[in-house]
Amino acid sequence: MDNNGNLNLQFDYRQIYSTIITDWLGLSQETATNVFGQEFETIPFVQTPLSVKSPPLPAKFKMHPAFPNPFNPMITLSYTLPKIGNVTIRLLDLRGRVLKTHRMGKQNAGQHLFKLDGRNLSSGNYILQVEAAGSVLNQKITLLK
Repeated sequence: MDNNGNLNLQFDYRQIYSTIITDWLGLSQETATNVFGQEFETIPFVQTPLSVKSPPLPAKFKMHPAFPNPFNPMITLSYTLPKIGNVTIRLLDLRGRVLKTHRMGKQNAGQHLFKLDGRNLSSGNYILQVEAAGSVLNQKITLLK
């Protein structure tokens, strides 16, 4: 107990959650770092992981809903590749004109994140377009300032 009669803290709650994410759920340290914004030392209390297998890959390229949408100023796009391949992400206006092109290069199979900074854009609706694995997928996003 401390001088005020409270329990002394031994671990930061983020260490506990980071340990659960990595050691029990079997996800990568990168995932835990993305959740908390920085890396936290894990605590060796998990005896048996829930899963040590990677999640199954989809049979085809998949784009997940961007979050948050509407956004200000950042939006995160998640997509899953069924196999290694080149990825290009474009930002288009509603008329289909390309405003920005991001050539992501060759990426491994699995889930990937892309963050778009909207600070230099005007409020309004846009299209995020991802080209990968022989497919082109589009998603409408809204920037509110």
